[in-house]
Amino acid sequence: MQDMINQLWNTPQTQKMLKSMGVPMGEKLSREKKMWSGFPFADEYFVVFSQNNAEQIAECIFSGGGNIYLKDDVAQKIIFQESAKHYARKLESDVINDGQKIKGVVFDASGFTKVSELETLYSTIHNLLTKLQRNAKIVVIAKSLAAANSYEEASISTAIKGFIKSLSKEVGNKGITANLLYIEKNSVFKNALSFFLSDSSVYVTGQQTLVEEVNKKDRVDCFTPQILSGKTALVTGASRGIGEKICDALTREGAKVIALDRVQEASNLEKVCLRNQATPLYADLNEADSATKISQWLQENTSGLDIVVHNAGITRDKTLKKMSQESWKDTLRINLEAVIELNTKLEKDILKQKSKIVCLSSIAGLAGNFGQTNYAASKAGLVGYIEYFTKNAKRKDIQINAVAPGFIETSMTEKIPFVTKEVARRFSSLMQGGLPEDVAELVAFLASPHSNGTNGQVIRVCGGNLIGA
Repeated sequence: MQDMINQLWNTPQTQKMLKSMGVPMGEKLSREKKMWSGFPFADEYFVVFSQNNAEQIAECIFSGGGNIYLKDDVAQKIIFQESAKHYARKLESDVINDGQKIKGVVFDASGFTKVSELETLYSTIHNLLTKLQRNAKIVVIAKSLAAANSYEEASISTAIKGFIKSLSKEVGNKGITANLLYIEKNSVFKNALSFFLSDSSVYVTGQQTLVEEVNKKDRVDCFTPQILSGKTALVTGASRGIGEKICDALTREGAKVIALDRVQEASNLEKVCLRNQATPLYADLNEADSATKISQWLQENTSGLDIVVHNAGITRDKTLKKMSQESWKDTLRINLEAVIELNTKLEKDILKQKSKIVCLSSIAGLAGNFGQTNYAASKAGLVGYIEYFTKNAKRKDIQINAVAPGFIETSMTEKIPFVTKEVARRFSSLMQGGLPEDVAELVAFLASPHSNGTNGQVIRVCGGNLIGA
């Protein structure tokens, strides 16, 4: 799973040679190991422009140990001052000291009503680009399209999306990410902001995520450690790669994990379970009665599920002309049909109130890919399924989202020819492949109460892949 060229790039002796050859290279990414514990922003500085939502932005940064340079905004300043005092953090004017590097920028454009106001977004980011440190984070907050009150507000909403997608491609070579949070009138977005400002989101860029209104009783503090304590999670395809790292992340946050895979993967699965004190569950999702068997086992061995992560999946790549009927059926069966059948069983008998479901889609499902008509169909099918599910799962207030990985360094990608693999790695804004833990961090966020208000979303973990952006 090693990126040979990136390793050479981080050796001073070879950087000059690779630069002269015009080899596109990415910045070494800083990955967070303990997202919701401790102070991920310890003593870092963030620049904030806020017309609204000062309380949430201040709590997010200050409670994480960060400090703020506040853009000139008298109406919100007193709230930031009170919050800084409460958390014993620093609040300074927007005159940034020479040499001071900035960890991130939070720009709240949710109050914009005129297109002309977007010039402030341009000028703020434009003037800060040279002051951003490597692996910095840019997050813009905007009113959702559904919350727009005029044609002009609607145009602003989507204009900012275009801005963020383009910006992410311009700053990616420095490991900098840019993301957009869409909010409604009473959205509680501070936890989502915490995730996108942290290094747990290091391979998520150019994305837009909607955070809907949340009841007061469903709100949680930022950076709550062991947020999944007392929760039970089922993870399919758990024996290796992304599934293995998802088990690690959920366990780290306090969940009791049931790790599901085929009996053929027993050796790997036992290692994952031993490390995480997880419970193994052997099942073959390609079997017609797998959902019934899994549901029966869960009814007999648990008091219900709080989290389900549908990670299991296969590829059977061939052009459509050469694809066998078996390759088509197996891929659609495991990647899509089994998910629908299992969720139907679990929703009826196993899932608790306010449970979370996370499905692993793919950028191939969003953009298509040569030789993957079966795989792309199955992963695109999940997107439609999730959209429909959100409209029909009100009985238990179940939240469902999808994660769409791009090129992730796994044992599966190791088999790809060297040249093809290197091209795939460079074909993103960050100019490198992601790691399984990058996907796992987003899954852990979506599986936790920190993501309350985020529902029916498809978020890419692709480093700003240029395909289907």
